[in-house]
Amino acid sequence: MGVLNCRVLKSGKCEVSQKYKGASHNGIDLVGAGYTLDNVVAHSDGTVVGIVSNCNRNTSKTGEKIYGNYVKIKHDNGMYTFYAHLKYGSLAVKLNQRVTKGTVLGYMGNTGYSFGAHLHFEVRNANNVQIDPTAYVSADLPMVTDNNQNIVQGTTYTVKSGDTLSEIAMKYGTTYQELARINNIANPNVIYPGQVIKINTTSETTYTVKSGDTLSGIASKYGTTWQKLYEKNKSVIGNNPNLIKPGQVLKI
Repeated sequence: MGVLNCRVLKSGKCEVSQKYKGASHNGIDLVGAGYTLDNVVAHSDGTVVGIVSNCNRNTSKTGEKIYGNYVKIKHDNGMYTFYAHLKYGSLAVKLNQRVTKGTVLGYMGNTGYSFGAHLHFEVRNANNVQIDPTAYVSADLPMVTDNNQNIVQGTTYTVKSGDTLSEIAMKYGTTYQELARINNIANPNVIYPGQVIKINTTSETTYTVKSGDTLSGIASKYGTTWQKLYEKNKSVIGNNPNLIKPGQVLKI
């Protein structure tokens, strides 16, 4: 990818050292331009809702300790950003602190399950589920206001030339299948400039089963268990949790 404009490092420039890989790596790893180290800053305005500052070593590769020292911020649109592996002793914010875009959070480190100092950066949707953060390294999170400039959660998106439904879905932390369903789009490959797409960010998340899917695989993608998915969708799936069919719409 080369050097990117970057709003989570103080210098404003970064490189991706490890890409987003879904369940196997649910964020991206960043270093400064030229593989340098830098201060980590808040992506956008929000409130610190999670923090660990007492980790001074590498840890196991499972559980919360994987992240080492971290800061988690909830933003005004209901989404979250997450900054991990921060250097011991460098954290500059406190739990419940209100921060603004560019506020220094800490310094890149090598704490947690980490190999060399870097920033592990995640973006999570309003359901606290990790989504691909790559598009947001240099861009705003989705943010919509009403006429009085109050943040609203249920929103719409007006299609621009070149847009695809899958790209719009990724931006808002949902799936193209869900957008097609709630907008009655018969062919998700056909949308047109000026079309208004309902997002419904506060609605219950659903997933449309594709060929080759398994219940455990879907559960892993959304940070839950197959047992919970089965209980919630037993009326759709039937008596055999190992038998799901393409086209079934599952509640997450």
